[in-house]
Amino acid sequence: MPDLPAPVYAYVHTHLLATRAPAYLLVQKDGCLEACGGDLARYGLVGLQQGIEVERQVHVLAGLLSREDVPLCLPCIETPSGRFVDLHLFPTAAGRGVLFLDATGEELQRRLLQQKANEMVLLQEYYTAIFGRRQGQDAAHDPIRHLRGALLTASLFAQVFAALDTVVMERTAEGVFRLLSTVPEWFARVYPEAASQQDGIQPGHIFPFLEPFLMDADHLWRVQGTGQLKSGHWSAIDPTGQDYALEASAMCLGKHQILCLALSHIVFSLGGGEDARSPIC
Repeated sequence: MPDLPAPVYAYVHTHLLATRAPAYLLVQKDGCLEACGGDLARYGLVGLQQGIEVERQVHVLAGLLSREDVPLCLPCIETPSGRFVDLHLFPTAAGRGVLFLDATGEELQRRLLQQKANEMVLLQEYYTAIFGRRQGQDAAHDPIRHLRGALLTASLFAQVFAALDTVVMERTAEGVFRLLSTVPEWFARVYPEAASQQDGIQPGHIFPFLEPFLMDADHLWRVQGTGQLKSGHWSAIDPTGQDYALEASAMCLGKHQILCLALSHIVFSLGGGEDARSPIC
């Protein structure tokens, strides 16, 4: 590797190396710690003692120091502090070297992208359920175009649900719900906590009418039934006394258990005549 000019080395050190908070261990051939340094505390590696077997002090290294296939990099290993590191093993004259480089930011970004990918899969299933066909199958040929199209589709669905005054939730394994859509204004009025939380939503506690409906929906979800279960129209009142006509729908989209709450645009006539249809203000 050729020598790096000073400006290049300074950039690499400042923007790549320093931000990764390196820490190191030098291990003798008998497995005992020879020396250590760097930002060890960041990874929960404190109180290390020279002359003591490393694997007894750093459990994440158990079984690794005797490997022959070095140099070796193990990405995104969780450390005792809860941080993630790229773990590098390399040979030294006296034994083994171990380098820890902080990868927590990359791991969190990867999880965020995975979450977005899961949401896009769910939107794909929405699209299939509503339109009866899947979107284009050209992802393998042009992944960037496919991703752009998926994001546009996600934005379109968000706008559609907002225009329909509908909130979409998915039931989690804990039996509570997480938001999949934006929060319509009427939902924020009736359920203010939902505007500040995405998970742990319990609509049955806010809308008593939903309790028996959710019991029926649970059967649909458990058997992963097809079709859609509707509650019929019912009403809810916000803290200011405003009355809202609502309707709930439950459906299965693959393994996803979906609950939709929609603001109805049907106002029932009190005079016994036919229903009048008009927006609820």
